[in-house]
Amino acid sequence: MNALHKKLALILLGFSLPLVILAVFHANYRKAVYDNSLRVWQANNKILLQNDALSEDLLRKVGWFKTFGATNKSSYLNRPPEKPDTIFRIGAFGCSSTQGAEVIDGLEYPSLLQKELERRSHNDIEVINFGVGCYGFFQSYMLWEALSEVYELDCILIGPFGFYTDRDSSFDRSPDHELYLALHARYIIDDNSLKLVELAGNNYEEIIENYLRLIPRWRYLRYDYISPAVIRSISPGFKARRNPFYYRPDMKTEIFQIYKKLLRKITDNSERFILLNPDERRVNLVDSEPEHSYAGILYERRAFPYLAEMGHHSGFGNALVAEQYANAFEGRHSGNRYRVLTFNNIPDPGKSSYSDALPLGAYDDVSFTFRGKRFARFVRINEGVHPNLSSFSNSVPHNALAAVKQRNNAVTDALFFPLHTIPKTDSGRVKARHIDKTVTIGELSRLHPSLNIFTVNIEHTPARDEVCFISRIATLFEEILEINSKNAEIEILHEGRRLFRFTLDTEAQDRGSISASPAYYIIRPMGNAFLANEDFKEGDILYLDLLDETAGWRRSFPFAESGIKEINH
Repeated sequence: MNALHKKLALILLGFSLPLVILAVFHANYRKAVYDNSLRVWQANNKILLQNDALSEDLLRKVGWFKTFGATNKSSYLNRPPEKPDTIFRIGAFGCSSTQGAEVIDGLEYPSLLQKELERRSHNDIEVINFGVGCYGFFQSYMLWEALSEVYELDCILIGPFGFYTDRDSSFDRSPDHELYLALHARYIIDDNSLKLVELAGNNYEEIIENYLRLIPRWRYLRYDYISPAVIRSISPGFKARRNPFYYRPDMKTEIFQIYKKLLRKITDNSERFILLNPDERRVNLVDSEPEHSYAGILYERRAFPYLAEMGHHSGFGNALVAEQYANAFEGRHSGNRYRVLTFNNIPDPGKSSYSDALPLGAYDDVSFTFRGKRFARFVRINEGVHPNLSSFSNSVPHNALAAVKQRNNAVTDALFFPLHTIPKTDSGRVKARHIDKTVTIGELSRLHPSLNIFTVNIEHTPARDEVCFISRIATLFEEILEINSKNAEIEILHEGRRLFRFTLDTEAQDRGSISASPAYYIIRPMGNAFLANEDFKEGDILYLDLLDETAGWRRSFPFAESGIKEINH
């Protein structure tokens, strides 16, 4: 072989080797997700065969009719399409917050709305739950378009969430950490008109194959906001990236334009229409308010006990949503008063009958009881705002916890950071350090004489208000330390010793994402925790219960005290 041939061979090898490596990565990704994706489809195909109101064409569009787990009694999958002549039928459309994620059957907002309307003497009304977990609004619209006439719906409810630009700008809803595809059709803007782009393939095996192709199909390369499978296959953890070939430079503006057009179609073709959402931008998507439709701001309480473990509404949160929909249904759009349950710090916990404060890792079970029942627990968060649910037990080697909160906030809304060493004293000033900047942020105090939980009361008031307490605390540190970097390492110091450290992501989509090493905790109510509004009382004690199975005893500590607050909205 002469020199020229050798040179050409090397050039050919240089071009082909990266392609071979890329093909190997792609094949590995395909193998990892294909079977799981097929199982998702097969599970929903069984639902299709059991319900005459559903069609294969609809399944190809929306991708799934339910997420895993039992369906609530209020679900459209458990209700016959035929409507009695005397019934006024309401259809509630939305995502997992409508479906009833994280609460037991009966505590999802459509069921609570049914009860609230009956309490107000609307006895001829039926509320059907068309909420489906992981849906974006495009899928909710497709479900409405296919089933609203079949179920003879007289009133359409949209909310309390469901407008997710990340879900609606892609054909795949599967989260990054899950190895499966959740494929669905999507709408695009074509010459200022709506166009539905469906999945490519005659059956689901072909659909998966087409989406996973090494050389992407044009529709996915052009209209999918997340990167094609071949690019995802070389990303760490198969993480989705932004598709550089996406057809619009401003994705959010495009999706909001589509939302507006789809909502107009619903309002023009519905006898009655109500949209409630906590975000004014989404409320304003309903550009006209004829007599039969209403769009308004939802009052959302993002404090204990109104949020469930992974951030959906708890039974308390769903009841508050249901009450607001009932008021909107009756035409009471403003000036409403809502009673909410609050929990406040106990000023003086009193002396303890326990002589010592054991390391928290010594206990086998940690939970909260209220009115004699298990009510809440600690939820472990490993990174960001997505919790890894875990019982706080002796498997976690923590000696103590530091409850970080604003001075005027309840300890039930604190972030609890694990401490491997006990503070030298039960009081004193606390400082925060980032790089070379150290600032005093507040006071340390022990929550209870015989309990290794210490509160860090931050004195700073943020200039930018945040509804979610995790984001609020993140904002506090961002402003106090004047942080302008994406991932900021922060140390919390007491008497010159480090109590704990955490990372603050100032550019996170969920404003102020916090990750700690190894984790931090928040308090959230359990899925069955609920009290009807009329049962709210002031002065009831929330207890922290610590169980030592080996010693055979339980310690109970008064943790917070209930109160009632009235909100005008």
